[in-house]
Amino acid sequence: LPLFAIFVPNYATFGNFRNLLLASSILLLLATGGALVVMTGNFDLSVEGTLVFTSMVAAWLMVAGPAGAGIFLSPLVAIPISIALGVGIGILNALMVEK
Repeated sequence: LPLFAIFVPNYATFGNFRNLLLASSILLLLATGGALVVMTGNFDLSVEGTLVFTSMVAAWLMVAGPAGAGIFLSPLVAIPISIALGVGIGILNALMVEK
C-alpha cells in the first residue's frame, strides 16, 4: 500500500480510499460471519458456497451470450431471483443441520 501511494500520483486520495473501503465492506461482513461460526465451534462453511453459487446464477441470468450462455434478464428481476435462491438454500441447509 505505501509503494502505491508514493509512485501513483492519485492513489492517496479520499475518493480512492473510500472506494477501497466500499469494495471490501462485503468481504468484511462475510469474513466476520464466518469467523463467528468457526469461533463458536461450528464448522459450517456453506455460506461462502451459497454466496458464490447465487452470484453465479445472478450473473448467468443477466448476461447474454452465445449458445445459451445467459438469459439476459433485467437486474431488477435477476437479483431477487438469486436472493430467493440463497434464502431457499439457507433454509434447506438449516433443516439438514437441524436433523
